Amino acid sequence: MLEALFGKARRRLLALFFGEPGQALHLLEIVRRLGMGRGAVQRELARLAGAGLVTRVRRGNRVYFQAARNCPSFEQLRELLASGEIVNPPAAAVWRPPENRGGLPID
Repeated sequence: MLEALFGKARRRLLALFFGEPGQALHLLEIVRRLGMGRGAVQRELARLAGAGLVTRVRRGNRVYFQAARNCPSFEQLRELLASGEIVNPPAAAVWRPPENRGGLPID
């Protein structure tokens, strides 16, 4: 269920920011740490900043992001991330394709 609520990029960004809430990171540092494409990271950062979960601060010609400590759900997100279920959901929570019982291909 958590994978449906939080896509891979969002789960990893939330884990990064809420795992180290005091640390501000530049876009390229985030991309390097997560090993993801710049476009996907930028889209998710825009969504998270728009939702008030991440702050965006300009320092000179660079923009830095970090967890928004003033977010009303800051502590709940930290607890959820500490459980590991967002980043590494339990095997029972992972969706599996249905079994093919009739011998017909499943699309």
